[in-house]
Amino acid sequence: TQRTPTKVTITGIKVTKQPALDGGGSTWDPFTNTNPDIFVKIKQGAIDLVTTSTTNNAVYTNPYVLSGFTNVNVTDLVTQLNIELWDEDTPSIGDAHDTMGNINFSIYSSSNHFPSTMTLDNGTVTFELTLSYTY
Repeated sequence: TQRTPTKVTITGIKVTKQPALDGGGSTWDPFTNTNPDIFVKIKQGAIDLVTTSTTNNAVYTNPYVLSGFTNVNVTDLVTQLNIELWDEDTPSIGDAHDTMGNINFSIYSSSNHFPSTMTLDNGTVTFELTLSYTY
C-alpha cells in the first residue's frame, strides 16, 4: 500500500517540446520575426502557483530548464493543476502574450510510485517536472 504524502514539491521545470510556429503559421514574435520568449505558469484552479522567468528566443528543437521560481509545495493533492507555456511579448507595441499550449494534470496518484520526474505531453508541448515528496 502506497502512503499518501502531505505535500508534493515542484523543484524543477523543463520544456522539452514546443510548437515551432503559432496557430496561423507565423513566427511567435511576428514584429521582430524571432523565436518565442517562453515562460511557464502552473495554476491550481484560479491560484497561480508558479510563474517562471522568461527564456528569450527559445528554439523549438532545444530543451529549456526554466528558472526564476522557488520550490513550490502542493498540499492539495486532489485538485488538478494546469501547466501553461507562454510566449512573452510586448503589449506596448501591439503584440500580446500568446499561449503556446497547456495541460491539465494531477500532481499525485495513489499508484504512481513517487516518480522524481513527471513527464506531461499533449502532443504539442511537453514538460518535465522534477518532484519531491513529504510524508
